[in-house]
Amino acid sequence: MSLIKKFDTLVEKILEGEYDIQETEKDEDLDEMSVTGNVAGYQTPYAFSGKTKKDKKKRKKNATASTGYKVVGEKKISHGDVLREIYGLNYNKYKKDESLNAKQKVNGAIREVSKRLLQIERIVNRNIKLKTEAGVDGTQYWKSTRKNLGKISERMNRISARLRNLSS
Repeated sequence: MSLIKKFDTLVEKILEGEYDIQETEKDEDLDEMSVTGNVAGYQTPYAFSGKTKKDKKKRKKNATASTGYKVVGEKKISHGDVLREIYGLNYNKYKKDESLNAKQKVNGAIREVSKRLLQIERIVNRNIKLKTEAGVDGTQYWKSTRKNLGKISERMNRISARLRNLSS
């Protein structure tokens, strides 16, 4: 029997009063059941909201009202600030830092130079091995690579002289 015929037969029985809907619902077993009925929804209002001013205001209001924290803007950091922070290029702050005395600073700096030279040495050794295994010769370097190797060599000579000065 096709679905349309079943539907027509069911409608006729309902109209004639031969079919009791409530009784049928009690007798039928469930084929499927959902077990997520009592799970609370995600507590992320406005998580997928747009970028409009209205949406931003709603997110800010919700963030401050529900958490008690204050929303602050992002600090604008310049590239120079990042480099100074990473590499410690600000000598005055380094010198005035009272957490370590001068002797501790010098010894710590030498330890740090040693660690970084070990990292550089590992990089160089890996690439020498790769160069040998892959059969790459100096003629296959880019122009900028040859120029950078020359500059690195010069810097290493200057650093070597400064290290000799530091050790005396």
